[in-house]
Amino acid sequence: MVVLPQGVRICFQSGSEILRAEARHAVYAIPMGYAPSLIEQLDSLDPEKLKAIQQLSYRHYQVMNFHLQGHPWHDSYGLWIRDDATYSTHGVTDLIEGRWFDFEGNKKPRLDDRGVLTLYNPLPEEYLSVGLTEKVVIERAETAAIQLEELVNQLLQKRNEPPLKILAIEINRWPYSIHVVKPGHLTQASPVLSRRIRDLYFASNNLGTPAVEEALYRGSVAAKNILAREDSKSEDGKGPNLD
Repeated sequence: MVVLPQGVRICFQSGSEILRAEARHAVYAIPMGYAPSLIEQLDSLDPEKLKAIQQLSYRHYQVMNFHLQGHPWHDSYGLWIRDDATYSTHGVTDLIEGRWFDFEGNKKPRLDDRGVLTLYNPLPEEYLSVGLTEKVVIERAETAAIQLEELVNQLLQKRNEPPLKILAIEINRWPYSIHVVKPGHLTQASPVLSRRIRDLYFASNNLGTPAVEEALYRGSVAAKNILAREDSKSEDGKGPNLD
């Protein structure tokens, strides 16, 4: 992305072809962590924004879908299974009942015998790129399987039901999944991250509370600001700011 004196140029690849598009305004609407590598000369355009981006913290996840025989857990959609306050990367944090919406919770009868439990396991920072080898992925999945069996089998034993039977494990990596907000983010970092650079606006969940609703709100604000500038420009050509 190139921020021009007026407008924004975006270069992208389609197949083997490099394409270019230019617009009077543009909205950057993906996680801010990618901005330093996507926005040309960000360091000179807005050094404060670059510094704020570099100070953002994220939690990365290895997400594992455990395909099971039967439906051993369907008491709730999700279950937090950590009992520590460190939020470390050494164990599974929570599980999701993967077919909850298929059966509208427990409203519809579960007539088949294929259940899915999805486990979320935080990844250490060093595993984000080259450090996450196939060997490490498999080892972490095997450890998670042991944790899942220990947890669920306790519940099944109390119900006099047979133990958990894992049929297959589907493994995914989810980088930059959660923005871990630091103290002062809303009052100090947010105003810097959310301000536009000339005709380039910003809309992502890193600009305020780390939730999809934040991204939707920021996208709406950016669109309204662009429309306001086009419909009623002030003397300096910048128009009103609706933030």
